[in-house]
Amino acid sequence: MERRDLMTALFTGLALAAVTCLSGTPVAGHEQIPVVVPKGLMVQARHVKLRKPISIMQSGKLVEIFEILEFEVTAKESIPARALDPVLVVGERLVTKYRYAAPNRLIFIEHQPRVLKEGSAVYFQWGRRVDTPHRLKLSFEFRRAALIQETR
Repeated sequence: MERRDLMTALFTGLALAAVTCLSGTPVAGHEQIPVVVPKGLMVQARHVKLRKPISIMQSGKLVEIFEILEFEVTAKESIPARALDPVLVVGERLVTKYRYAAPNRLIFIEHQPRVLKEGSAVYFQWGRRVDTPHRLKLSFEFRRAALIQETR
């Protein structure tokens, strides 16, 4: 087999694998692994005013911010690390920045608090796909008046 044929076969195989993974279609001969959403998720939200601003990239520009929102998500059991990151969805906004505070507790960080809409439903999911069937609606609505106020 010539090098060109080998490279074509390799790229064709990789492209098919990528399409299969992105479409969510199971590969023949491989069993589908069930997606587990942690049980008993509870949310607590904080509005944090920063004593010292932090710089982040927004729309390709370096911007200083003076406030953030933190959503502390606690489960009854450990929240497993997975190939797809956990995502908190607030209304239509995907909150993707997070850190583990404990094995059963994640803290999601929203750097643009003003983009969140009052009364938005909150969901937990794995990965950024908006149409995921593995989205869990939490018993929490985003309300600015209910935020815990904090300064750091």
